[in-house]
Amino acid sequence: MALEKQERIINAAMKEFTASGYKKASTNMIISEADISKGSLFKYFHHKKGMYFFLLDYAVSVVETIYSEIDYSETDLFDRLSRIGRIKFRIQQAHPQVFEFLLSAHEEKAEEIRKEKEHKMAAVRERGFSFVYEGIDFSKFRDDIDTGKAVEILNWSMTGFAEQEIRQMGDEKKITEEQFTKWEEYAALLRKCFYKEPSGE
Repeated sequence: MALEKQERIINAAMKEFTASGYKKASTNMIISEADISKGSLFKYFHHKKGMYFFLLDYAVSVVETIYSEIDYSETDLFDRLSRIGRIKFRIQQAHPQVFEFLLSAHEEKAEEIRKEKEHKMAAVRERGFSFVYEGIDFSKFRDDIDTGKAVEILNWSMTGFAEQEIRQMGDEKKITEEQFTKWEEYAALLRKCFYKEPSGE
């Protein structure tokens, strides 16, 4: 597929699935928005389900460029989380359609795709967490807590916070500076709970 045509189809399809949801998404709307023929679309995608999962894989590949930018010399967990958040924000600004599609996919309930979609997204989260924690200095954690359980609590907190913010976003599904500020307030509280006090204090 020619790159320019591919981008038109991807952007049009993401826009339609985000706006209409899986069941109501119209291939005719995608064809019109992308300015291509029906035969051209179905040459690459034989059915709507195949198109949806192609878009999901594409969106995940864009988001996972975050991991290539992680500075693994930064071994403080909360500092790394803050930096990852900023990288994600910058990538979202460059690819708003991708992030809006992923947020709509998170909420998508269509039974036809639900199990496969949830399996893919769970695998993405698990892979993401493995990158987040690679090379982290866990000696900063207090000696009287179970580090594994602390990490689980942190994972639940991040996932729960993200789900809460998604529910409150309404129609304009965009990450904002305000949401980073809010998360960093929670992160500061978790840091106090999990980390040893700095020497001299």
